Amino acid sequence: MKSPAKRYSLLTALLVWALPLAAAPAAQQSCSWLQHEKTLEAIGDEDQRVRKTLSSLYALHESARKRENRVERDVQEQQAWNEASADYVRATETGQKAVLPLLKECDWPSPEALSKKAHQAVFLVMQHATHDIRVGYLPIIERGYRKKKLLGQQYAHLIDRVRVGGKEKQVYGTQLSSTKAETEFWPIEDEEALDSRRAEVGLKPICDHVEWLAKIGTTVRLARCEKKS
Repeated sequence: MKSPAKRYSLLTALLVWALPLAAAPAAQQSCSWLQHEKTLEAIGDEDQRVRKTLSSLYALHESARKRENRVERDVQEQQAWNEASADYVRATETGQKAVLPLLKECDWPSPEALSKKAHQAVFLVMQHATHDIRVGYLPIIERGYRKKKLLGQQYAHLIDRVRVGGKEKQVYGTQLSSTKAETEFWPIEDEEALDSRRAEVGLKPICDHVEWLAKIGTTVRLARCEKKS
């Protein structure tokens, strides 16, 4: 007759062998990003809608401020801004509740696993998350990039946001810093090697980026690009 210790050891071994087999179907089902595709697309659409609303309101205020020589928003402008800001908070929270648990359980989805819009929505949720959330999910971000699930440009933006949130120099030159006087790049690490790092993740040279920003109405000062022109 087997001793209790031996019987327990045998039972444990059987459970250790059998549990992964029993859990596999449930894990695969819960990690199917595709079943969440429509929800993710809606999250991405809402994220962009509320951000465009805020950008439009900001532009209108800046135009009125310059035209009427005033700083503060009037009552209607402030009310519209408050409502749009509340919409943005709700959209951000909704996106995080849907996406963050999936990222923790399933890792970053591959571009082939979802539509382009749904895959971009996962990135947008992380891009607009708080610094603490991005830091907490940094291993998933890094792993996703190594496995080519996270696009290079997306990775660059997230890494730079982590750096900026931690008051460190950015790596890829994707983040700007605005004051009332001017817009400039957040300090950049080893600026001489910047274009090389940008090329690795599929970004254009920084001075080409500065030219593109100027075309869409954002003038950014960077000494090396001023010398170039």
